[in-house]
Amino acid sequence: AKFVIPFFEELHKRPEFITYAYSNHGAVDESMLAIQKNMDVWRTVVQWSDDKLAEKIREDQIDILVDMSGHTAGNRLKVFARHPAPVQMTWLGYPGTTGLKEMDYRIEEHYFFDGKEMEKQFTEKVAQIPYVSLFDKSSSDVGVLETPAIKNGYITFGSFNRLNKINKEVVELWCKVLHLIPTGKLVMGGMPVNGPPEELIQWFLDAGIDVDERISFYPRTGFLDYLKLHNHIDFCLDTFPYSGGTTTNHALWMGVPTLTLGCNTYPSLQSAYLLRRVGLESLFWAKDEQEFLEKVVF
Repeated sequence: AKFVIPFFEELHKRPEFITYAYSNHGAVDESMLAIQKNMDVWRTVVQWSDDKLAEKIREDQIDILVDMSGHTAGNRLKVFARHPAPVQMTWLGYPGTTGLKEMDYRIEEHYFFDGKEMEKQFTEKVAQIPYVSLFDKSSSDVGVLETPAIKNGYITFGSFNRLNKINKEVVELWCKVLHLIPTGKLVMGGMPVNGPPEELIQWFLDAGIDVDERISFYPRTGFLDYLKLHNHIDFCLDTFPYSGGTTTNHALWMGVPTLTLGCNTYPSLQSAYLLRRVGLESLFWAKDEQEFLEKVVF
């Protein structure tokens, strides 16, 4: 929501556009209301069948139909497969192709593509534009402090990615980092309220890391408290093969770069392309594990 609200606010100012929203989520929150107020027509379609929704889109005479979910929860890709609009595109919600021949375009930022090889990973035609999103900073100005290593005398690494992006191979690489920097510590946010999974803790222990001394776990929290936690971190360690996206942007907003391992798939390269946008790719984009470790000690 932080990346699309400014877009919808601007689009609503353009009288040459009529905007319809087909909301497939039942929750009512601040972000949803911020989007809703900038739409000409709002339809909640959670309970609608695919056939009913496709027919309504045709009835509304939509010219351009935009998917914002991809293969994530609550998507309506089966509606797009019915091709209810003459032009269909996917944007922002999922770091990969829909795989639908009925999806005409994927909107991407020109920083995010390295020529034709990357485009082969998409069934859609890739439409590259200067920027695809704008971070809404209106409620996010919590202040950026100096890097904590200056006060602490040691490096603090961080991770705020979803738990399901953190696999055993990721933890093993992070443990190699902690062995290379024996005074370093790791802060992990976004944990369940009842604490980190036992399996996750065991991965650290199996790699010889003293969890009590070197790892701090924080549960999911409110947005501002989550941003403030970045003030305790020097730089983040990314996940792979599914890298950070939103979390990498948030960290950059808070002055914290992310060391990423990006190879040849689009999901693995999200962070790398975001770092490229701000000129940090040479310092924080590693192509393999060895380079990742070399950049840590550099």
